[in-house]
Amino acid sequence: VKAFQAEDEIAGVTSSIGAAFAGDLAITTTSGPGLALKGEAIGLALMTELPLVIVNVQRGGPSTGLPTKTEQSDLNLAMFGASGDASRPVIAPADVLECYELTRRSFEVAETYQTPVIVLVDFFLSNRFEDIPENAFSQFKEGMFKPVIATDPEPPYHRYAVTESGISPTAYPGMNGFQHTITGLEHDTSGFPNYEGDNHQEQSDKRHRKINNLQFAWPKPEVTGPEDQLELGIVAWGSTIGAAKEALTDPRLTEIRAGGFFPRLLQPLQTRELKAFSSRCKHLMVIEVNNSGQLASVIEQVTLRRVHRLTDVPAEPMPVERIVSHI
Repeated sequence: VKAFQAEDEIAGVTSSIGAAFAGDLAITTTSGPGLALKGEAIGLALMTELPLVIVNVQRGGPSTGLPTKTEQSDLNLAMFGASGDASRPVIAPADVLECYELTRRSFEVAETYQTPVIVLVDFFLSNRFEDIPENAFSQFKEGMFKPVIATDPEPPYHRYAVTESGISPTAYPGMNGFQHTITGLEHDTSGFPNYEGDNHQEQSDKRHRKINNLQFAWPKPEVTGPEDQLELGIVAWGSTIGAAKEALTDPRLTEIRAGGFFPRLLQPLQTRELKAFSSRCKHLMVIEVNNSGQLASVIEQVTLRRVHRLTDVPAEPMPVERIVSHI
């Protein structure tokens, strides 16, 4: 492992992109303001289709805000913060063990889908201690996603070949017979700049298709509670999942048929499973530690229904009592 502290956030992410181009797995870490600075380079990694993992530890904002307090207010930035149509996977662990497991899995996703992946944690997760079972690490299944490496050296090599999956066979510098052009400009299948509308449509569709397909390869989201109709369905993400699960066990809620939908993959959302859960719920409530209900807005677009929002920013993790009293 090679590690260094770059002089700024832009140097950190562009150095990581350079490492990815050379064939190494690279990771860069930051908080919300730094993720904003990395936005232009994220777009470069998306256009060049290079693997990269970015860990963003969310804190209170905007700007320097509350640098030592937790929040979940960078979701919109993580999902949409780059120029152009810039879809990329966003993964949010729920506890300390998942920070380890899902960061490892994010490397696999980044390499397989040739894309930057954002791991979205929050200050509470990054600064807490947690007991982990002795055998917990052995339960992580590696090799779930595998890179697609070019094997046919017959010229010409098309680095950005249009495929059904959207994933093009990749090659690294020094692989004989696989020389190609790489640029931040829109390009044809060989990598040469191409500004034609039909080419842009084809390449844009390809880039979005591969990210959208991740929702079908990713493990199914965690769903709790009765399997039939529910009076209330709760959706939470990140460290708030723990508080939501505890709230569902509170004796004051025993007379309410309630269940939970707790995704770790936030982009692309696993819409088929989300719609199935939503259809079973008389009421749907989204709990998150931000003011605007950022995931709630996305869920409303997907399910085409209004949801109840519990969107507090208490400068601490969401209290279980707050969830129970709100319900």
